[in-house]
Amino acid sequence: MKNSAWLWLAWLPLVVVGCSDAGQAPAGPATGSPPPSSAAGGPPPIQAPPPAAAPVQQKASEEHTERGIAAKKVGEGILATPAAAYMRIPDRVVFLNVQHAMNLYKGEKGALPKTHDEFMAEIIKANSIRLPELPDDSRYVYVPEKEELMIERTAMP
Repeated sequence: MKNSAWLWLAWLPLVVVGCSDAGQAPAGPATGSPPPSSAAGGPPPIQAPPPAAAPVQQKASEEHTERGIAAKKVGEGILATPAAAYMRIPDRVVFLNVQHAMNLYKGEKGALPKTHDEFMAEIIKANSIRLPELPDDSRYVYVPEKEELMIERTAMP
């Protein structure tokens, strides 16, 4: 009896594997058609990568910086909520300073800069503003049409 039980256990994986391919037609000489990759003897066809998704732009705020993202991971509760808010304060102050510098520049010159490079030189560099760190897939972009500093995030596949 013990030997027959071991025999069944030895054949069971073979039966299961054989049943899993039952719905597929065998490829090769038995059906008269060769496997797809060996038809011409060359390499298999190259598949094109999926199209890159358009980057997403969001208004620059402390929610999208590294500290802001880390603050979201702290959680919620009587201790976590104030701690998360405290973590975002330095970044919020920077973005308030950027807005203030933009208001002063517009008051002095009559309009805001027309390009991203001009914005970085005339607003950020001239006022010695150090922008908060962003995740690796994000960057700062000034959009003159909206007159806003944005955070552009490249969508990950």
